[in-house]
Amino acid sequence: MAVEHAAEPIDLAALVEDPARVAAVPPARIPALLSQLSALQGAMAARLISADRDEPVSSEDTLLTVDEAAERLGVSTDWLFRRSRTLPFVVRLGRHLRFSNRGIDRYLRNRTGR
Repeated sequence: MAVEHAAEPIDLAALVEDPARVAAVPPARIPALLSQLSALQGAMAARLISADRDEPVSSEDTLLTVDEAAERLGVSTDWLFRRSRTLPFVVRLGRHLRFSNRGIDRYLRNRTGR
């Protein structure tokens, strides 16, 4: 949506590129622009939060057994079983638990701050 002032359209992209152009925005148009920016911010935040969840378990990912996952994480199998309901990389296959190798990678990156 463009904002017109002195025959020069000002859109959100132009305002982001050159914030000094805000001075040319008529005060009556500011609430609508702020509403659009707020909607965009919310959509981008939701996208960021869901980015890891959007990745399907693909052929590049392997499902590890509890022994393999425990070795990879340096924890006991009992530790994994006790926390299986809260760990983000657990894959339930009926009564069986498997562990996403890529999910463990993400988990370790998040825990180490890398």
